[in-house]
This record gives sequence, C-alpha cells and structure tokens, in this order.
Amino acid sequence: MSGHERPGGRNAGGRNVRDMERRVRMSKLDIGVIVGIYAEDMQRVVDLGLRSCQVCSWNVEEWTDERFDALLKAAAERQIDITTFWSGYPGPEVWNFTEGPATIGLVPPKYRAQRVEALKKAAEFAAKFELPSITTHLGFLPEDPNDANYEPVVGAIREVARRCDELG
Repeated sequence: MSGHERPGGRNAGGRNVRDMERRVRMSKLDIGVIVGIYAEDMQRVVDLGLRSCQVCSWNVEEWTDERFDALLKAAAERQIDITTFWSGYPGPEVWNFTEGPATIGLVPPKYRAQRVEALKKAAEFAAKFELPSITTHLGFLPEDPNDANYEPVVGAIREVARRCDELG
C-alpha cells in the first residue's frame, strides 16, 4: 500500500489509487518550450531536440489566418505538438512584484475590457486552428471577496471562460 492509499485502495478523496497510478504510467508527458507564432519558430523547437511547444504572442495584430496557417504547416512538417496558445493582451505590464499587481492581467480596471476582448479573440483563434487551449496570466487576483475589484475581475474571467466554453 502506498503512503497515499487508504484501506480499500482509495485515497482521501475517494479515488481508486491503483487506477490513478496506472493512468499516470500510461500518459506521455513531453517537455516543451515557449516560442513565437512565426513558422520559423518551429525550427527552434526541433533544434532544441523537442517535439512540443506553446506558442506565444502579445500582439493581437499578429493573430492572422495567414500567420497561423503557416505556423501549423511548419509544426506539422516537423511533427511538433502545439499544446497551447499563450496569449498576451494590450496595455502595459511590468513583470515584477511591486508594479506587476497593478499592471498585469485582468485586474487593472483601465485595461480590463480590451484585455477581455483580446483573450476572447485568442480563444477564437485557438479554436479555429484546433489548438487545445489558451494560457495567460490573469493577474494578481484580489483574495478578499470584499475588495472592490474582486467581483469585476471574477466577472471578467467568467466572460473569457464562457467564450472558451462556447468554442469547445
């Protein structure tokens, strides 16, 4: 019996531990890299000896059918799996712990609406080109539900999630 298993082969959550362990052994986990959305970025993945990547772009103007068609063709030719579209959004962002909370994600009220629209567009592109998901940094979410920013941020996240759900 493993340290996580209770009598009867179940963990604390009631799940069958042996089934969970079997599924983990059967799954194939690949290490990948984050690259841009240009076709030539796929060669960088190959040069690193990898077969998996996330594609990333913060510039909504770059999200064109032609660019994604070329990207997917280059990925297919090199047998690379694109696991997600790491989507950015317009407006400033500062990647540190002092200015980041006020500039990153859906938290800053000044940029929230346009960022929601950008993430919905990212979801539409991911769906159109059969990418399995989008990924982003939603920001430093308020922990206190009484914070004046809490409900608007959660509402913005729900709006993006609804669009993703609609797209499948």
